[in-house]
Amino acid sequence: MGPFEIIGDDGRVHLPTTPKVCRTLALLLTRPNEIVAADSVIQELWGDDPPRSAHATVQTYIHQARRMFRDRRLTDGERRLLATHAPGYVIRVTDEEVDSTVFQRLVDRARTELDQGRLQPAADSARAALALWRGPMLSNVPVGRALTARAVHLEEVRIRALELALEADRRLGR
Repeated sequence: MGPFEIIGDDGRVHLPTTPKVCRTLALLLTRPNEIVAADSVIQELWGDDPPRSAHATVQTYIHQARRMFRDRRLTDGERRLLATHAPGYVIRVTDEEVDSTVFQRLVDRARTELDQGRLQPAADSARAALALWRGPMLSNVPVGRALTARAVHLEEVRIRALELALEADRRLGR
């Protein structure tokens, strides 16, 4: 949670070489395992003034991302990580591979545990979520409307996690 990064199994950070490829992947990863329409990618990249070549350019960005995944061995040969699926694209990852998904799950768990009166587990879950936070969301990626909305939403969830941790601590007498 913070700057956009793709971390390989070896722990190394891999980023696309061009900002718009990075932005495209960031958008797809805000909706893992869901089809993101090509028009949504175009809207994120160019707003209301896309070039006439926008669809072809997005296809090029997807090709560059696939090549990065292959060349840097970020996916095994068995799994097609980034797929074209009408009317757009889908990135196939497990929940554990996307920090924002893990983060949201931990915050949801903290809320449930607090509601059930399980105070120490609630505090632990909220703190585990907060430990994933490394700074402002997507601070290294120029963002359009969709990514801005996602970053704002996750910041709100971070504040909720902090409130849950504080409430659990208060009830625990800390």
